[in-house]
Amino acid sequence: TTQMPHRRDALLAASLFALEFEALLRAYDDPQLVGTIGHIEVWPNASNIIPGRGVVALEMRRCDPAPRADALQKMEATTRRVAAQAGAVRLPMGRDRDCAIQFFTAPRGR
Repeated sequence: TTQMPHRRDALLAASLFALEFEALLRAYDDPQLVGTIGHIEVWPNASNIIPGRGVVALEMRRCDPAPRADALQKMEATTRRVAAQAGAVRLPMGRDRDCAIQFFTAPRGR
């Protein structure tokens, strides 16, 4: 059993990012900037194993590319902060409308 202070949970990173993503989009107060997280997947996806990998699939849309580019830049900073908070590493996100963000963890000390 891994004690709570020693856990590094990719699902926690994905969940924290989902909350931050929603807050980020709402902070723009722009009805044309919309997004959603439509899928979160974790591995090994078992109830008694701390997830070591999590993928967040999201979509963000805006006809004017400038606000969307700004939001993407802020999302990059958010993924780095969330990964550090959850003890995970993250892979860079795609730049297209649909992208997936992956969080990976490893036991502390590795």
